[in-house]
Amino acid sequence: MIKTRGKKKGLVLSLGAAQGLAHIGVIKVLNQNNIGFDIVTGSSIGAFIGACYAKDGDVAAVERSFLGINLETLPKLVDPKLSILSKGLLSGDKVKELLRTIIGDVEFKDLKIPLAVVATDVHTGEEIIFKKGSVLDAVRASISMPGIFVPVKLNNRYLIDGGSVNPLPVDLAKKMGAEYVVVSNIVPSPAKRETGRSAKRKEEGNSRGKFIKTPFVKGDKNMPDMFSALVQAIHITEYKIVNDRLKEADLVITPDTKSIDSLDFTKGIEAIRKGEEAAKKALERLKDIM
Repeated sequence: MIKTRGKKKGLVLSLGAAQGLAHIGVIKVLNQNNIGFDIVTGSSIGAFIGACYAKDGDVAAVERSFLGINLETLPKLVDPKLSILSKGLLSGDKVKELLRTIIGDVEFKDLKIPLAVVATDVHTGEEIIFKKGSVLDAVRASISMPGIFVPVKLNNRYLIDGGSVNPLPVDLAKKMGAEYVVVSNIVPSPAKRETGRSAKRKEEGNSRGKFIKTPFVKGDKNMPDMFSALVQAIHITEYKIVNDRLKEADLVITPDTKSIDSLDFTKGIEAIRKGEEAAKKALERLKDIM
């Protein structure tokens, strides 16, 4: 058993879009068992959840906000503008306002727990690390999924999702002084992710088949469509980076969120439950840092 009493402990939260809401469940269980951290780092949704936690050591506010999202309220976060459609589907202004209601207009120096979040310079591919200034601006940049959100302009740079360059910033936590690193990772292997998606497609297909007669289409039914192939290709690249970063962590918590679609933010309850389940399973291993 590794003794960590007196050592700086870091919490690292991966990217993961809607699946990343499982980070909330992980943190809830850790808090309930009096397991705290001295440093937090995150990328994309991990940056957002990490900022909420770093603000006051709790995630109750962000949990309430996402549990309130359903098929009726979700469209209120969508703000397409024809003038910028070629740069991204959404301007992100409404999402930024949601972030503001949860995080507030705080700066990094005001946070209860030191935080660092990652974004990517879309022109140079550089990793941009935020540890000072506006937390809101940093998080808004870190969650800017390419093709979904318009890039954020900050300090004469155009920034996109931090997951493009560092989806699991374990190295950043260690540079900030973390001596024992706990990771909440939402990035499954490509094989596990595809297995989950295939099972879901089969279930949905069976359900539709009760009401709709689908015409026979020649070809391999397992052949992915263009969009699925593109998304899977991006996921493979992310996983390669994440897999290397996991080797640097002391303990990894991996919620099983493969049944949740990346952009389905209406599945907050399910995602949070998955995070709670994974964290509870890890409690025995976590006793050495309590």
